[in-house]
Amino acid sequence: MSIDFYTISKLVNERELTISSNPSKILLNFVTMEPRQVLSSDYFYATKASTLKKNKHLENMSILVYENVELTAEYYQIPGLNLIVTKDVDSFNQLKDEIQTLFDEQAVINNCAGELMLLCHNNAGIDELLKIAQRFLHNPLLLVDSSYVLISSSGIYKSITDPVINYALKNKSLPENYIKSPDTSFKSQPDKMFPDSLCHEEITMDGKISHIISCPVTRGRHLLGYIKLIESSHEITFVEKNLLIIICGFASISINNNSLYSYDVNVEIEDFLTDILSLKITGNEAISGRTSILKLEEKSELYAVVVKYSLSRSATKRLYHIKNHLHKLFDITTITIYEHLLVMVVPADVFKEKSKNFSAFLTQNELIAGVSLPFNSYSKLFMYYNQALACLDFSSQFDKKEAVLYYNDWKFTHLLTSFASSCDLKDLIPESVFILKKYDETHGTNLLDTLFVYIHSSQNITDSASKMHLHYNTMKYRITQIIELTDINFENYEYVFSLMIAEKVMSLLRIN
Repeated sequence: MSIDFYTISKLVNERELTISSNPSKILLNFVTMEPRQVLSSDYFYATKASTLKKNKHLENMSILVYENVELTAEYYQIPGLNLIVTKDVDSFNQLKDEIQTLFDEQAVINNCAGELMLLCHNNAGIDELLKIAQRFLHNPLLLVDSSYVLISSSGIYKSITDPVINYALKNKSLPENYIKSPDTSFKSQPDKMFPDSLCHEEITMDGKISHIISCPVTRGRHLLGYIKLIESSHEITFVEKNLLIIICGFASISINNNSLYSYDVNVEIEDFLTDILSLKITGNEAISGRTSILKLEEKSELYAVVVKYSLSRSATKRLYHIKNHLHKLFDITTITIYEHLLVMVVPADVFKEKSKNFSAFLTQNELIAGVSLPFNSYSKLFMYYNQALACLDFSSQFDKKEAVLYYNDWKFTHLLTSFASSCDLKDLIPESVFILKKYDETHGTNLLDTLFVYIHSSQNITDSASKMHLHYNTMKYRITQIIELTDINFENYEYVFSLMIAEKVMSLLRIN
């Protein structure tokens, strides 16, 4: 965690001459060069050209030079020499100040990292780590788990009136703004300097706006929680953002697993599910072996359930709160976050019992879910996960408003869409269907719908008439018309099946 020459060279404008013989050279300190001084290649020096000429052995050195006397060409050919040369004394002094600031900031980062490392070495708890962190950050800190339940805090005094802090201390969790779908009271966007690590959050509560920098605490690929740095005493600086990222790294070591979750989480089971979904394990024996070790029930029927936000992926972090709730609803540990989706394996009997509560919860939180056909072995999970995934695709493709889509209702549609890559689906529609469609358009009749109702009613005229609110004789007359126009043989069951396919295709292609 030191400074390389390349980082320093970025401070230089086009007026200065920079020679980067070794740009990745790590530099530990910044000092002024004295005449005939014994130099260290680990230091960065500032000097006048007249002083530089009094020193020898400049190989592999890194130097800022004010060219008060002209440097000869030989200086630009010294092996491994990193050199920044300016002819302007004001630029020289300004660069010295900027470079010194850079090293001072790095010293703060190094000191913080050193203290945190010592704490971790001594097996200190997360509370002690946060106290040290707050001493360097000078703003209040909140540590929450992945479902926004408060674990610990630091730097919170009576004089602080931030509404987010007050809510968290009182309710032991972050405000509902985090959990609900995005609205005007909550804004979140990646930090410009650290987009992969930090987020800027802005929450409006009780007429006050809280500005927060959020950093995830992860262990491996598992999200443990977040450290929230609340902007209270001063605006959060670039160095403090750097420190926050480092602190989160150490927090992942110090944090106690027992305090992490407000519900039981089995990381091994989550890894197992993720390994199946990512095809890291595919063999039946390997999957069955781990199923047995993890003591997962395979005797009863299971559903693969996939949940996502119906609005946007910007809300996917809230899935961890959803995960907490659904764990409690279904009383399962077979639940994980995979590729911005929440994936569950739920016993069929439990799911059926809780389905109404599940649907209501999804609607309330603007979520949608796909549910697979039942299966009874984790070796088949990947296949049935894709069934649930297909339901989510159909939800957006057909603009469905239901909170829960069942693959059983869409399996035929899925078959046809899979077939579409090698065939024009219109070719699956018999000519008789187009004849009736054209006749209806020309004569204002409803024979095509009559045909489909008749087929779905097992060719029972009485049932068909009842469904269409027609007299028996009217229905019988329509069937006679259909036969006369198309020569359909209703005793040819293969042809009747092709008509059923045609209805699905027309719905899929949105042919009225």
